[in-house]
Amino acid sequence: MNDSRSQRFDLLDGLRGIAAIAVMIYHVTEHNGLNWIPGAWVAVDLFFVLSGFIIAYSYGEKILSGMSWREFLVVRMVRLAPLYYIGLALGLVAAVLLLHDARHSLSATQVERAAVLGFAWLPDHNWATWPVGASEVSDTVFPLNDPAWSLFFELFVNIFFVWYVKRYHRLSNWKLIAVSGAACLIASLGFKWFNPGWSTANFIYAFPRVTAEFFIGTLIYSFGFHRRPGSAVRAAVAAACCLIVFFVRDRRVDTVSGFVVMPLAVMFMAQFSIHGAARRACTWLGNLSYPVYVLHFPLYRLVLEVTPLGLLNPVIQTFLMVSFVVGVCVLATRLDAHIRGSVLQRAARLNWVAPIPRTV
Repeated sequence: MNDSRSQRFDLLDGLRGIAAIAVMIYHVTEHNGLNWIPGAWVAVDLFFVLSGFIIAYSYGEKILSGMSWREFLVVRMVRLAPLYYIGLALGLVAAVLLLHDARHSLSATQVERAAVLGFAWLPDHNWATWPVGASEVSDTVFPLNDPAWSLFFELFVNIFFVWYVKRYHRLSNWKLIAVSGAACLIASLGFKWFNPGWSTANFIYAFPRVTAEFFIGTLIYSFGFHRRPGSAVRAAVAAACCLIVFFVRDRRVDTVSGFVVMPLAVMFMAQFSIHGAARRACTWLGNLSYPVYVLHFPLYRLVLEVTPLGLLNPVIQTFLMVSFVVGVCVLATRLDAHIRGSVLQRAARLNWVAPIPRTV
């Protein structure tokens, strides 16, 4: 079992890297007609559960001990913001190129509005249609980088978590999970708003979704499952179930799995440690996960505008795009680490944060 004082959750690193790549393949093949991995959007539910677990592990006791709002927000923004803004810039370049494409009716006003709101990390409730090569996306609330909607909700639930911990002096609450989880399931199964949050039409329904899943993650931490002896069988079954769900086409099943399969995966995979080459591979995937997730969509849009990629066979197109994004993100990981290290050093000199050797 891992040492709880200096724990790195290797299997969870590997899982989130695979999940991020699955989301990328899902988006690329959704727009080129292959429709591979149709249930990969449930990876976002995994990310929220995992975020709750890791934030509680990394900051829960610090917040209970008096960690300031400013220090927490600085650390989280330093972790999330550099790649978020790089993705926004890439999306803006792609959108500007689209303005000169007679096949589309995108306006400069739309692009300017999306850029200003995106810079402020705010949703753009525009009801517009945005091109993605020969395909399109309608009503996306972060049109310059579609997956960024989840980062808006990540910040929301992070802030809510700090308020909750400071107010109630505990890390989780069954009632909060039950109420928000029930609201999410009613919205999904009753009103047919599966995978809510990415569009104006379903944006509001993501608040209970994210709250329930994040606090399920904090509950897993509070119960100390990660300190218990792990089982290779349980960890392997949990990982297999996650991967199987990614290929499921039934959205009702995918929705329920976000509250069952993903939490169980976090619970069981956090208990088991690995070593050697497997550990190094999982660390590499974990480091790659956030860059792939936040950069793949604007990179895809940009490549479609400046290359003939969209004219190629869809299978070849998918292989080339995935390879390109992974290559770019390997470099982006290094750039991100350099930026974050420099900013945190300056923040420490200003006494905004305590010296932090590693952010989550």
